[in-house]
Amino acid sequence: MYVNVQVKGVEELLKKFDAKKVGKGIQAALNRSVKSGKTEASEMIRQIFAIKKSDLDRKITIQGAWVNKLSATLIVSGKPINLLYFNARQIAGSKSIRLKRKGRISAEAQLIKGRAGRGYSGVTSQIQRSHKTVLPKAFISRATMGGIPLVLIRSSKAHSRSGRKEGLIAVKVITEASIFKQGRVMEKVIAKIKTQFNKEWDNQVKQLQSGQGWMEK
Repeated sequence: MYVNVQVKGVEELLKKFDAKKVGKGIQAALNRSVKSGKTEASEMIRQIFAIKKSDLDRKITIQGAWVNKLSATLIVSGKPINLLYFNARQIAGSKSIRLKRKGRISAEAQLIKGRAGRGYSGVTSQIQRSHKTVLPKAFISRATMGGIPLVLIRSSKAHSRSGRKEGLIAVKVITEASIFKQGRVMEKVIAKIKTQFNKEWDNQVKQLQSGQGWMEK
């Protein structure tokens, strides 16, 4: 994502002040505005998708600006998301099984049982806050060879080592980057970055002109 922001009054400031100090002001304004963009992106995505803040925020990173490189980057990346991050539950008759974990999903996560409704078998989850996903043929596995529990489902598209017609595939959803690229998310983040930059740059100019603050140190 590329966002162009207009830095006002730079030529006038360069006539009065050291270029390095002006550059530091732009650097600070860029980094703070992109940081606010990260917060906005996280909030917008979590309004739509039922993913925890801690699980999402570690996939959103920032490459900060420097005086000799006055551009900052907001990066949202990652592989397709394990369905277990979306409160997946395995239902079998009158019992339900869900994952109990601390921090990230790992091989040490425990599967705990609880009560459920009658006569249903499969996995339920909530990917979008307004919609419940139901997978009748799915189940939650214990730790796989890769060390991470998964929601698995039988499919004719997957190879079966046991010779069955249907093999097992892991159920995952779209990546964080795909979520981020949705129009309503992008528009809000871009608007937030631009608005915040104007505020931050005005503050940096005031500090420079007053001769006070960290820019004079």
